[in-house]
Amino acid sequence: MHVLEDYPRLVSEVRQLRNRASQLDEEGAALDARLEALQVACRAILEL
Repeated sequence: MHVLEDYPRLVSEVRQLRNRASQLDEEGAALDARLEALQVACRAILEL
């Protein structure tokens, strides 16, 4: 019976975790793009 009482809370927590995971994926993609830009800039500096 306790599982049924906690179900709404558990569903809410799973949704929050999914949202956070999605946010982390987006942040990771943005970080990858910035890192790539930094690598390009460093290569350009080395070629000077």
